[in-house]
This record gives sequence, structure tokens and C-alpha cells, in this order.
Amino acid sequence: MSVFADAGIQLDPLDGGTGVSAPAGPRPVQMATGPHPGFPTDVQYQLTAFPTQAGGTSRVEERIYIQLDTHLPALAAFGATVNATGPVITSRRPRVRRRSART
Repeated sequence: MSVFADAGIQLDPLDGGTGVSAPAGPRPVQMATGPHPGFPTDVQYQLTAFPTQAGGTSRVEERIYIQLDTHLPALAAFGATVNATGPVITSRRPRVRRRSART
């Protein structure tokens, strides 16, 4: 749960389910997956994608399945700056192309 809080994710009970929000916007995270009770590998994909909208660089270390990086080309196709070096994935916000002002 602390990783979600670090990322700016708020979880609230909602009509028999869970409401998810990021009231202050996404924040970069530094985390590692691990066996129970650690952060689950199955959620690593989402936690790699979410902070691509945050300012700063996020770092996710995959300690269970070292080459669990098949989702990175799709994130890069959307403009995210992602990189895998062994078990460590870094991600940053996509670069925004600015239009030049014409006079």
C-alpha cells in the first residue's frame, strides 16, 4: 500500500468496491517487486505505466521475473521514455512536442 501512496494513488471504499484516484497527480516511485508480502509482480506493469505521467524518473526493480519488460515497447510507442537495464526499469513522462509559434 505504501507504494501506491508514494505514487499519489488514493484508494477508497466505494459501493462494495474500491475507488481509485490521484488527487495531487501522479508522482515518480522507487520500488522493487518481491515475494509475499512484497509488491506483486503482476502489478508491476501498471506501476511502470502510471508514473510515466509524473514529473521525474521512476525506478522499478523486478526481482522475481528478471526479463518482465515486454510492455515497454508499447509505452514507448505512446511517447514514454522507458528503459530496461537487466531487472531495473526506469520511466519518465513522455516528451511533449511543442509547436513553434508562427508570426
